[in-house]
Amino acid sequence: VREMWRQGAYAATDCELYRAFDITYDYDIWPCFEGLFSGERTLGEYIRMMNQQETVYPANHIKLRFLENHDRARAKLLIPDERQRRNWTAFLFFQKGATLLYNGQETENDFRPSLFEKDDVVWETGRDVSPALARLGQPFLLKIHFVGEQVARQRPERAERVGAEQRLRGDQPGRRGHGRQ
Repeated sequence: VREMWRQGAYAATDCELYRAFDITYDYDIWPCFEGLFSGERTLGEYIRMMNQQETVYPANHIKLRFLENHDRARAKLLIPDERQRRNWTAFLFFQKGATLLYNGQETENDFRPSLFEKDDVVWETGRDVSPALARLGQPFLLKIHFVGEQVARQRPERAERVGAEQRLRGDQPGRRGHGRQ
């Protein structure tokens, strides 16, 4: 953005973009992300920049997390090591925000189709990481039920009933003789 401003062109900041859009690409920290793989940046720097996003954007901001898209090279070029690439792919799913998988990323395409031209994705590459992506995309099934200030270790339906009874009677959770424990 700064470079555009220096050239006399207008470029909106991400804060300005959130006035019109619900989601923005993660371009603000992309140079740091790329720097991880060239050795110019450290993981600590990248994490600090991710944390900084939480302080400079609106509370309801959504970042579109990606390894590749129509503007960027395939992840295989940035992260040639397959194990590292899979770990970074998994990390996308654990970050706050939305995950973008670009056309053919699931079959580790070499060819990057254009967003603006009709380009078919080559699906027959001999590589298919779709099953792993499907597992990453499933919501976590771990259910933790809270009853007041306590974590309920009972069956979910019992925890919900106990919590509801305590709220209706005004009991304090965890105190003997008040509510059913």
